[in-house]
Order: sequence, then structure tokens, then C-alpha cells
Amino acid sequence: MSTDSDTRRAIATLAACRPLAERLAASPDGIYTALTAADLDLLHGYEEVVTAYSGYEHELRLDALRSAAGLRPSDAGLLRGALDQQYGSNPTLARARLARLERWLNRDDEPEEDTKA
Repeated sequence: MSTDSDTRRAIATLAACRPLAERLAASPDGIYTALTAADLDLLHGYEEVVTAYSGYEHELRLDALRSAAGLRPSDAGLLRGALDQQYGSNPTLARARLARLERWLNRDDEPEEDTKA
């Protein structure tokens, strides 16, 4: 189970992605919109939360966190699509994603704590 601190951190991370999701939705380029380094940082934070709460047993919890952060299901799809687009076009980012996923697979059953705080 996650702690209240983990929950607050996850909601804050997801909420920070809302303006980016809105920008992607408004752009005619959608998930192909050019992203800044700050945008990529937001997407990586989004991915970390989604990865920490992945799996069928966490599906409802992740939906609740996204809702609490003000993200719509379509926002989640745009953010995921932008991530996939970035990884697909950049081998360095793809390797970094693989390393993060491998770390996640080797973790305990608890979501990772954010060490950036």
C-alpha cells in the first residue's frame, strides 16, 4: 500500500502534466508536438507514477489518482502517446525507459518513493 505522502506526490506529479496534456490536445500535431526538456521531465514523472501503479490490481487506484489530479482519460492517452512517440524516435530515450522498467521489475511490490523532493 502507498502512504499518504506517496499519494500526494503522485497526484502532484500527475497534476503538473495537465497543462501539457491540454497543449497536446489543442495542437494540430497532437502527440507529435515538439516537446521541450521540461515537457520530457513531466512525461517521465507521469511514466514513473503510471509504472508504480501498473497492473490490474492497481488499475482503480491509478484511475483515482489521475482523477484527483484533474486528468481525463483522454489526457492520459495523449501523455502516453507522446511518451511512446518520443521513445520511438530517440534510441537514447528508449534505452533509458528500458532501464527504468527493469528497475521497476526488480523492485518490491510497493511504489517507488520519489527521491527528487
